[in-house]
Amino acid sequence: MLTCVLAHASYDMMLLPGADGRVHRYDPANRIGLGSYQSDFNSLAGVTIDQPSRQAITYGSRMRFSNFDTGEHLNSYGQPASYRYVHYDAAQNLNVALTNTGIVRKLIPTSGGVLDTAVLNSSSVTWSSAMVYRDTMTFVGYNFVGLIHYCSINMSTFVVSPVTATTTTVGNVANPGNGVVGFSIAQNSLLGGFVARRGSGPAAWSFFGMTFNSSGQPTGMAGSLDLPSFDQFDLPKLALGHQSMYAVGQDSTVTSTTRFVQFDHTFNPALMGSWTHNFGTSFQSSAQIANVVAPEPGTWLAMALGGTLLARRRAKRAG
Repeated sequence: MLTCVLAHASYDMMLLPGADGRVHRYDPANRIGLGSYQSDFNSLAGVTIDQPSRQAITYGSRMRFSNFDTGEHLNSYGQPASYRYVHYDAAQNLNVALTNTGIVRKLIPTSGGVLDTAVLNSSSVTWSSAMVYRDTMTFVGYNFVGLIHYCSINMSTFVVSPVTATTTTVGNVANPGNGVVGFSIAQNSLLGGFVARRGSGPAAWSFFGMTFNSSGQPTGMAGSLDLPSFDQFDLPKLALGHQSMYAVGQDSTVTSTTRFVQFDHTFNPALMGSWTHNFGTSFQSSAQIANVVAPEPGTWLAMALGGTLLARRRAKRAG
């Protein structure tokens, strides 16, 4: 049985923080669930990963560190502030977080202590989206008429760049969601983007592409793509896969199921597929998901062994 799992191992493993307080693992290539583990009994706001150490860091009412292969709890502490986005910076061994009020903080990962603070410029912009490439974190916001603005920060120096106003307008009824950025082999350049609402009904949400220089700093806007069949009140979350992107959110028709939309990682993205999966929970409360790219065969073995150990512990307690 294990040989079969390894032979068909995918190269993406999504981590989806649910309203049930569990992190659900999902293989979008083969479209199958890979089990879940308990992370918090309160609503989870998002998850970031430290892939080399196999850790997932969830945030909400608490910061909680777990082994994302086995679900083993490693560390946790109360979270003193609400965050829209958290990124674990392995180079500095710290978390960088965006608050709901446009403040960026460097955090000690083991305790949540604040090491440094920066304030995003322009009081007329609501900053609601973030994305990271190497040591640059990019922020996206909108003003009162829905005009998109962006800026960035160097996570080492903590210097914020000037704000750039674009000509792209989105609906100002919903904040742009957290984005993704990565290298596109098809275009031989860095591309990313975010999701925002600019309509109503099942076609309410769209992906807006962005271009970046080799240092990960934003340089402009790229093509957009309407994302079909998402519930208009649930902001779809983004994940970057192998030369494609995924949008994940509540289905517009069967709201108890989760909709996945896959599209290519290009200047003018096109749809590649759309499907649903029933996790038995929703992800409405979460603002950030993560994707573990190219899990090693050992990951699947660790997941299998971890699930067996947890089952044995529960059986022993029940006995």
